[in-house]
Amino acid sequence: FYVEKLEFGFKDKQTDTALCQMAPYLTSLRQLNINSCGSVQTSTLSLLGQNCTRLEVLLAGSSLAPIYSEASMDHLSIRTCSNFKNLKTADLSGWSNDYYAFRLFVTNCTKIENLCLSCCSISDVMMRCLSKHCKNLKVLDLSGTFVSDLGLGFLAKFSDLRVLGISCCRKITLSGIEDLLKSKPPREIHLGSFLSKEQVLELRSAFSSVKI
Repeated sequence: FYVEKLEFGFKDKQTDTALCQMAPYLTSLRQLNINSCGSVQTSTLSLLGQNCTRLEVLLAGSSLAPIYSEASMDHLSIRTCSNFKNLKTADLSGWSNDYYAFRLFVTNCTKIENLCLSCCSISDVMMRCLSKHCKNLKVLDLSGTFVSDLGLGFLAKFSDLRVLGISCCRKITLSGIEDLLKSKPPREIHLGSFLSKEQVLELRSAFSSVKI
């Protein structure tokens, strides 16, 4: 059967079983929404990667089933996403990953334009890797990660970054934000509340062309 868009409900316990059964028939799938399902196994995601090669949108924030017996299995999640070579939009918020898995993902999914990595274990080194391979990135959400001013500096390499989310990034300072906005500012930046009102006003005054 021909399916381009598939969406599962919040915390649907049957998601993993259903996806396993349907995967061989989803060769035309372009958009998959399993946000917050909480039951998807990494093996299922790997199976989807083998069959859904046309997938352009993957909304899978907090969708993986918790794994307690073998923590390294969590790293397979973002690695299996590397099979989706046509991916343009991905919500991977809350996912666990290591550098090698992340590098495999960004080197294969170079068409990515909209990427949500909020609350992921993202490092400054990963940011360098992202800036090297994903040149088409337009929207990036790093909220709740441990990226620092060093990692933020790599974002200046993106030629058309339009929206950046860095709320609750405790390692990013006012100085780091100013350096980015001076070099290659996005059109819009979401800061959340980790800066004081005075600091936000200072940024808005100095960089009036950026929506802060």
